[in-house]
Amino acid sequence: MATSKTKKRFSWLISLVVMLAASAVVILASDRVTAAVYGPYQESQPVPTVASMEEMDISAYPVDDYQVEMVQTCLDENGEMVGYAVDTWEYGFNSEKPIHLRSIISADGKLLIGIDVLEQHETEYYGDQISESWYPDRFVGRLLPVLSNTESGRGSHVDAISGATYTSNAVVRAIDNASRFVTEQLG
Repeated sequence: MATSKTKKRFSWLISLVVMLAASAVVILASDRVTAAVYGPYQESQPVPTVASMEEMDISAYPVDDYQVEMVQTCLDENGEMVGYAVDTWEYGFNSEKPIHLRSIISADGKLLIGIDVLEQHETEYYGDQISESWYPDRFVGRLLPVLSNTESGRGSHVDAISGATYTSNAVVRAIDNASRFVTEQLG
């Protein structure tokens, strides 16, 4: 009878070891799949240098559908086009005056080279932080689409400003408008 209990304990131990090994394999495989799918979105990519910009005639495009105000082609030091600077607007916390944002997007529409806050009237100490250099810097070299950290999905997640979620989400929407304009109208 002692051998029967020993066999049961031994088979239970073997089952436990097999389950732990199988779990470790699943975890490692899922980490690799996640890294392959989401990895490029987590880190900044190298960006081309923009040496000059030339304004485009956008009168034939449906700019109102994307809230686009102006588009410029971005040229490198050799005069080669590397992207588009798209000026858009979006309402943040201040529902009376929109945020005016320039999104610089690669010519293929896949990379956000950077953003510039052109004008904003957001709340002091919170929303107005979008004009400080550290905030636009977090967008440099991010693969598109850019998503707020409050959103789920495949894309480059960027942390919102604590206490200024409306403002942060407005910036992400303005970038999305510019990105869609590049890919749907210029691409």
